[in-house]
Order: sequence, then structure tokens, then C-alpha cells
Amino acid sequence: MLMGNLQSKFMCQLIKFFKPKNILEIGGFTGCSAIAMGSCLPPNAKLMTLELDAQCVKVAREYIEMAQLQDKVFVKEGPGLNR
Repeated sequence: MLMGNLQSKFMCQLIKFFKPKNILEIGGFTGCSAIAMGSCLPPNAKLMTLELDAQCVKVAREYIEMAQLQDKVFVKEGPGLNR
């Protein structure tokens, strides 16, 4: 599922308030929510998103690179239980 504009703003507010060092997203789909959260991350913070579908992983990685967040946002393919 894609994150809407309102949800993106809310997530950014939470990230800016809590200043996490790491975020784990389970079910990354095409990376839109990972990009939204990754753009709000504090310096030196990382976001890992897990996705089962190989095609979604490919698309997410392309979008993350286009957003120039590949140093902060990482996509892993496979089930979350194996990570």
C-alpha cells in the first residue's frame, strides 16, 4: 500500500520528534513510504525495508536511488523472519 500525503507528513513529524537511529519497515512495496520517511531521517540514521516481491524490490531500489537516499534507505528482499 502507498502512503498518502497526510500519512507522510505525520510520519515525518514523528521521526523529527523521536530522532530514531534505525527504522525497520516490514513490507516496503515500491519504496514510497521508505522514501518519505528516509527524507526526514536525522543525520547518521538508517531505514531498512523488507519486501518479499522481487519486482517491488527492484522498483523500490530504483526510486530510492532517484531520491538520492541510497546511503540511508536500504531494501532487503525476503521474509522478515529470516533477517
